[in-house]
Amino acid sequence: MIIATGSLLPRTLAEQVRDTMCGRIVNTYGSTETGGVASAPVEALDLDNGEVGFVMPGVQADFVDPETHAPAKDGGGTLRIRGEAVAPGYFGNGEGSEAFEGDAFHTSDLGYLSLEGCLSIQGRNNNVINLSGDKITLERAEALYSAAPGVRELAAAVVTDRLGIHKVIAVIVPSGEWSEQAFRDHCERHVQRAFWPAKVLTVEMLPRSANGKLDRNKVNGIVGPIDSAAD
Repeated sequence: MIIATGSLLPRTLAEQVRDTMCGRIVNTYGSTETGGVASAPVEALDLDNGEVGFVMPGVQADFVDPETHAPAKDGGGTLRIRGEAVAPGYFGNGEGSEAFEGDAFHTSDLGYLSLEGCLSIQGRNNNVINLSGDKITLERAEALYSAAPGVRELAAAVVTDRLGIHKVIAVIVPSGEWSEQAFRDHCERHVQRAFWPAKVLTVEMLPRSANGKLDRNKVNGIVGPIDSAAD
């Protein structure tokens, strides 16, 4: 059995792992501050829509307004977690200690909880892109793009063109079956028009930090400026 934890698990990666390494994969969601929060076998999850697992016994999860901490309406809040494993705070009340409130920890994760207790994560509130009124997180855009054929790894970046308009760029590590036309055909069929990438770049590898996380600052450096007239 393979246990996947950390960032959102792309469906294509899960399928490759199941085909080549191990047929049983369990996805988990949690954090250092809270311990495990949700878990489920990948075949029980809609990975393309951000499902990460069913909330574990003894854990309470809900979504609240990030400013007032009042219950969120219409799925517009951030995830709050309560449970016996939630830490009381950071050592020395350091930076970020305001995220702790009594027995609760306030994450920056956006998403929703189904009636059956399945938790979906759509990204982080500091990664929300406003594309002329249509909003999406970088993580959600990456999940939609990654389902295209021939995508080995992918990162989404947002740039501002010369007119001050935000646009999404797809930075892709392609596999042998990659073609930009197939990728754009996928976007036309499965992605809302407002979120189609304005530009597609292919690279040999994505920049990552020492702990393996995507380095978004370096991804933005790869993308560079965009010409509104051309794109």
